[in-house]
This record gives sequence, C-alpha cells and structure tokens, in this order.
Amino acid sequence: MTIQLITELPNDFSVLESESKRDGFRFLEKMRLEWDSGKDRFNKTGEALYGIFADGRLVAIGGVNLDPYATEPSIGRVRHLYVLKEYRKQGLGATLVKKILENGSKYFSRVRLRTDTVAAAKFYENFGFETVTDESASHQWVY
Repeated sequence: MTIQLITELPNDFSVLESESKRDGFRFLEKMRLEWDSGKDRFNKTGEALYGIFADGRLVAIGGVNLDPYATEPSIGRVRHLYVLKEYRKQGLGATLVKKILENGSKYFSRVRLRTDTVAAAKFYENFGFETVTDESASHQWVY
C-alpha cells in the first residue's frame, strides 16, 4: 500500500463515495461536488489531500484544509477521512491522520474537526485530539 498526495480525484473515488452514502454519510459526496465546482481542491497554502492505494486502487482518503469556520488563518481542519470497510482495522486511518498532522504542523497552530459518531470521536481521541465545545468543531489538535 502507498500513500499519495492527490491532485486529481481518482476515477475509483466513486467507490468510496458510494459506500459512504450507503452508510448514511454524505461528506464524500459534498467533497466531490466541491471538487468538481472548483470550490475546494485542497490547493491553498497548507492544504493537502491524501489517498492510500492498494494495488493501484484507492482504498482510503483524507485531507486538511484551512478551517472555513475559523476566523484565524492558522487553524486547519481535518476533512473527509474515509477508509473502505474491507480495509478498516489495518491502520490506514491512523496513517492518514499522522500524514495530515505532519503536513499541518508546517502551516497551522492547530487543526479542528467535527464528528458526530462515538466511534470516530474515540478514534481521534486516541490520537490525542481534545474535545471542544464549539458548534463548528467537536475536536482539536494543538501543535
């Protein structure tokens, strides 16, 4: 498996998008729509989108953006982290978070995120993300 910076959405992104929608999550659909419209392509200073590929196939994705809900440009946001079900529990999500935090450390004083599931909250808290009381974020990582 390899982790790569994504500058164009791979054709098989639709596999992740479809699976996530079946599970009731629409954030990858939102990501594709924003990518297609040019609204968000993870190409501003400090931003990055990563994919993990197994045998040339996209199996996980996640990135960091400038936080659109924050007023300070030194705040990033973890966005659109998703791992295909058949590849979960193999450390791919952790690999993406580590890469996102590594990249973010060069540009941001902290990164925030919003999750509304207990499992995802626990996942991020195991990394050291702290819970926050903010309508636009549930957790943050301070560098």
